[in-house]
Amino acid sequence: MLEKRKQKGQYLLVYGSATGQAKAIAEDIAEKSDRYGLKADLRCLDESDKKFQVEQETCMVIVVSTTGDGDPPENAAKFVRKIKRKTLPLDFLRNLNYTILGLGDTNYSNFCRCAKDIDSRFEQLGAKRFYPTGHADDGVGLEIVVDPWLEGLFPALQKFLNVDQDSEVSICEKTKPLDRSLSEESQNQIHMDGTDLIDKIITDRLPSMSEHNKVDGSSPESIISNTDQIDSTAVCLEILNINSDKIEHVHDTGKETQCGLVLPPPVGIKLVVCDCSLEGKELTVPLLPPPFLNATFINDANKTDLLEHQNGCKLPNAASDVLHVGITSAKVLTSHDAVKKTLLLQLNTKDLKLNFTPGSSMGIVCANNSSEVELLFKRLKLTDVADKKVELSVIENTAKRRAVIPPHIPPTSTLRHIFTTCLDIRQPPSKAFLRSLVNSTSNPIEMRRLQELCSKEGASLYSEHIRECNISLLDLLFAFPSCHPPVERLIEHLPRLLPRPYSVCSCPEYKPDVIDIVFNVIEIPGDPEKGHYYSRKGICTGWLDDITKCLQSGDETEQITIPIYLRTNQYFVPPADLTKPIIMIGPGTGVAPFVGFLQQRSIRKDCLSEGQKYGETWLFFGCRNRDKDFLFRLE
Repeated sequence: MLEKRKQKGQYLLVYGSATGQAKAIAEDIAEKSDRYGLKADLRCLDESDKKFQVEQETCMVIVVSTTGDGDPPENAAKFVRKIKRKTLPLDFLRNLNYTILGLGDTNYSNFCRCAKDIDSRFEQLGAKRFYPTGHADDGVGLEIVVDPWLEGLFPALQKFLNVDQDSEVSICEKTKPLDRSLSEESQNQIHMDGTDLIDKIITDRLPSMSEHNKVDGSSPESIISNTDQIDSTAVCLEILNINSDKIEHVHDTGKETQCGLVLPPPVGIKLVVCDCSLEGKELTVPLLPPPFLNATFINDANKTDLLEHQNGCKLPNAASDVLHVGITSAKVLTSHDAVKKTLLLQLNTKDLKLNFTPGSSMGIVCANNSSEVELLFKRLKLTDVADKKVELSVIENTAKRRAVIPPHIPPTSTLRHIFTTCLDIRQPPSKAFLRSLVNSTSNPIEMRRLQELCSKEGASLYSEHIRECNISLLDLLFAFPSCHPPVERLIEHLPRLLPRPYSVCSCPEYKPDVIDIVFNVIEIPGDPEKGHYYSRKGICTGWLDDITKCLQSGDETEQITIPIYLRTNQYFVPPADLTKPIIMIGPGTGVAPFVGFLQQRSIRKDCLSEGQKYGETWLFFGCRNRDKDFLFRLE
């Protein structure tokens, strides 16, 4: 049923989102609108013609991402098709005033194409922009564009909708300068607390996974508090190896790489040292996000193996069901002394109905490294409750609007299940997350540093020390030993763990019943000076490397399967006309899809009619050293 916006200050706020980022930003806009005397009617773009008709709107804010090769997200595709109809009159949107925030990544072609296409078509159809369009780049940090764009959006909405600007309530707050008399003492305490923390983690024996799975079912249901704080303790000179068992849920084959915990130097870690340029200054930090989740632990067994993956939440860009495929071979394409290790995996798709072509991509459903999850539980003193049943609920009368349990998290499961399969514990914490951590930190100099990192004045510090260094939640917790957040706050702020996309590196006409994929194994050594307090591999590439060690060494007796699905693909395909010349540029593993392009053209070349000339085919490839990492050299 279509809804009319008759209230003063009311406007339509819509989003199109593939991974959830655009939706999260739109929800944040809706949350903050109330403080400006505005009322956002939040809708998804796929609700067009059901809950709204764009031609009847007068004020519209759009937040939309781009996916694939410049494609609109699946939940925006219908809307884009509607406005692109050639039969629409050129004054179709004459009553509409709008603005657009586009999300994209300059590491890929067609940056923010969906937002740009909507913007261009709106103009053609007579719509008018009341506020400039923003294009945020995830390659360098969405917040660089998103934060200032949001700052100007609300006054622009107030002006257009004739809302009294005196009703504005700041979406930020000011913090007082740090008392410098505390600085030296607090800085010394940070290092002492840090040393004690990892000392404790190293000396305390970590229970095995089998011990974790033992739940006392004989006692009646009892509520277990999760408010105990871990003793402030932290880092030893030696490397900590955490015993790791087979990962929970979809991954039951092979061993995982263990995390190594390393000692930071006593002083001078850039991540934790307050910035002298901000000394004595007030800081403008985000308002504290209102808490909205409550976790209740029950001393009762809970079988998580029966749960749907991520509560049955739809996977982004899925063009097929999730299928378990066997890995039949794993070949290392680089020399042992190459800068990066590159793997070529061959997947057996026989008897599986997978309609893929050169240019297709697939998603691999992966989970967090179990030893890393265990280390997080140890740091937060959650080990004793990690495998007990936990029930999530929304806090009654929470200040957060539209508060719900995230759809990708089951309301009843265990912390181990949630943190292993549902939440991305590697993603650099957002500024809102850092602001939340401030209130869980007791050391004043640690509090000040976290405030700097999430402040408007410290925007460059956040980019340099958090985003560019890919700092994880666990890195932060070791860097700031007095920070003890409740587990509910982590569940509220950690993003969804998404499948990892990989280009298909083969052609079904050339290799039937087989999919090849090629990738670099990401390895991040422990280096506290860069903010990395433990060694790690890429979540998915590290797991694939670990489980295929036997295949890499030539032992093909072990059966290994992984869960995959095909991703949607509309435009990235080789030209059907073989007489057309083609230029392909793919350095490193970027060559992957073009291997399939070349295989297809090679097979079809013989099908050219007499007199037809085969189009010139050029592939530009780059590597560091032709003797170490020249991928597919023989091919």
